[in-house]
Amino acid sequence: MADILVIDDQDRTIELCRRAMPAPSWHGPARSWAEAQVVLGKMKRKVALVLLDLHFDLPREQLLGVPEDGDARAVKRAKRRQGMHILEALRRASPDLP
Repeated sequence: MADILVIDDQDRTIELCRRAMPAPSWHGPARSWAEAQVVLGKMKRKVALVLLDLHFDLPREQLLGVPEDGDARAVKRAKRRQGMHILEALRRASPDLP
């Protein structure tokens, strides 16, 4: 059975996945990069696949890619692109992960 990690700030994605494809072992949702790191660390490279949302509605301090002097527009941009920032961090941390 495949272990699939969902990284999304909402529960509905993993709920839909579990209903549509009950066979895999679903993990998450990890709601931020910090949570994803914890889950990946516990799973010890058992993850076969990651499903990653693009837009995250997180507080500024949980977002990747916001400059320290970033204004409200920078935060809004980071929220829209948070999935891409997480993907970049995920590729650096686990380059072999599909």
